[in-house]
Amino acid sequence: MLVFNLNHLLHYVLLGAVPAALGALLSTLRTGTAIVTNTRWVAVFFIALTLVAGWFVVDAWVDMLPLIGTIIGTYSIFCLSGIKMRVGFLLGAICWLANNLIVGSIGGTLLEATIIATNSATIYRLNRCSDSVAAHS
Repeated sequence: MLVFNLNHLLHYVLLGAVPAALGALLSTLRTGTAIVTNTRWVAVFFIALTLVAGWFVVDAWVDMLPLIGTIIGTYSIFCLSGIKMRVGFLLGAICWLANNLIVGSIGGTLLEATIIATNSATIYRLNRCSDSVAAHS
């Protein structure tokens, strides 16, 4: 996941998409931190950092999409679990998909579409599995 985020960082820098590059950088730092700790205070720190740093790079409302996606991902990774976490990741991926379409990132668009499809399938399977367990109880 760390390499994935670093790859995105370089990709968006090369595209000149500064807000997306910032979102990818913060996602890299957040993911690395989440490996070590999983507290709400860390989530608050990264969300605040995203908001403050975003203030300096956002020129138009569409520039907020990758930062919103980053904030949703941060909240999801530190504060949610199970299906709720997956739904959070799905919502964040939708923000990133919209961003990728706007900045013209074909690879990013295909990647986020794949993530959305995979997360949707996983949410469906987890929900179906929990329904099956509940029915047998």
